Amino acid sequence: MVDPHLYKKNTQKNTKILNARFLKKKTNKNQPAIHSKKNTIASSKKKWDIFRMHVFSYVKRSEKEKHILISVASALILITSLLFEHVFDFPVCKLCMYERYPYMAAVGFGLFGFFFHNNGSALHFARSLLIFTFFASFSLSAYHVMIEYGVIPLPDFCKTDLLKVTNFAELKAQIMSTRKLVPCNAASVKILFLTLAEWNTIVSFLLLASAWLLKKR
Repeated sequence: MVDPHLYKKNTQKNTKILNARFLKKKTNKNQPAIHSKKNTIASSKKKWDIFRMHVFSYVKRSEKEKHILISVASALILITSLLFEHVFDFPVCKLCMYERYPYMAAVGFGLFGFFFHNNGSALHFARSLLIFTFFASFSLSAYHVMIEYGVIPLPDFCKTDLLKVTNFAELKAQIMSTRKLVPCNAASVKILFLTLAEWNTIVSFLLLASAWLLKKR
């Protein structure tokens, strides 16, 4: 005959062992998720530290270096837009063409600040012009994005000439004379899920912030 007290004691002991094994198994299952979360946080912190390092690196540079960096960045953006159009054969709209003008001006204003970096008045003038230029670029590209998303109706100047033809002869002439025809609300390409107008808005804002960080004199 089994002793009831001994049976109860053994049962409680076995239950504790099973519970301990279950808890250990559950902890091991959750361990990868905890490590994954920690790795994600560490990665985000590392990216933020890299971003801050670049910002501080830019701020610590001399005014001469800052102006030449802005000129080089603007020139690279212009070259990239021309490569997309003439080498990769992406169609452009009228707003795309207009959005190049601020970068052309920024190249000149940046070089002006580079060559006259020892003159406080010239530096202040160049900084003001760069801020105005990149604000205009940001506003123009943001306007373009709103047209693409239908927030703003398509203006008449953004419509292609194909939408304005009245007969077959005019249509044939437009097709024969124009290589690329695209309205402003048609995104010709997307890079990392963003249109070129959206990328231009981001870049313009970053350059506007860079111009604002130029030392006031």
